[in-house]
Amino acid sequence: MTDWKDLRRQQGHVFPEDIAFDEMMAERKGITLEEQIAEREAQEKEWARETLIDNIKDYTFKVVDTLVLPALTVLIVATVIIKMIKKELLANGKLQFTKRGNKDSKKTPISKTDNVKNDFIKETAQDTVSNIKANAAVHNNVKNYETYGLLKENPIYTFLPDGTEEYLSKLTTQNHEPLTYKRMYSTSADNINGLIDVYELYHNDNLYKTIYINMYSKENSKIAPKGFLLKEKD
Repeated sequence: MTDWKDLRRQQGHVFPEDIAFDEMMAERKGITLEEQIAEREAQEKEWARETLIDNIKDYTFKVVDTLVLPALTVLIVATVIIKMIKKELLANGKLQFTKRGNKDSKKTPISKTDNVKNDFIKETAQDTVSNIKANAAVHNNVKNYETYGLLKENPIYTFLPDGTEEYLSKLTTQNHEPLTYKRMYSTSADNINGLIDVYELYHNDNLYKTIYINMYSKENSKIAPKGFLLKEKD
């Protein structure tokens, strides 16, 4: 069910929680807030295009089933409509999508599935921002180095999935030997905000150690767990 905030968003209103995630991503990417918003809206536009095609397909086949048309007619109608829609979508400037603050643009039909996707994305973004804020003071504050990164109750903090990959790519053995890694599963701990990812690290295809990473931080940890080194950028 669409809540009042969703209705206001469709009218071009921007809420503080919408901006928080854009600000965070802009800071991480080293771009301006305007560039981040433009990039996100371009992704949303592409998603809207795909959604419109899916909606047309669903509508076409519902009409076909209702009218019980011959199989050949079904194929012709569906093919013609889908080709027309794709052609329209690919034509420059012939189909517009709702943008914030643009009251004259056409609105893409919103289905129940779209609302579920939008709600999920919104809740995930809000949870991510909330966890990052909650972890702001702890990502480099290691109270027990002996278990740092080696127990889920004392994880390594990174910035989202990209930050996790960057951190893992820098880890080596104490002899500066390279490691490979594999994500196993996610878990949680009562004293930690957000899920904790469990990774197995391998040296020459042999299991070296298992480490625990929480990706809800404003930046990557600069500390390597016991038994590891964190190399500088190449």
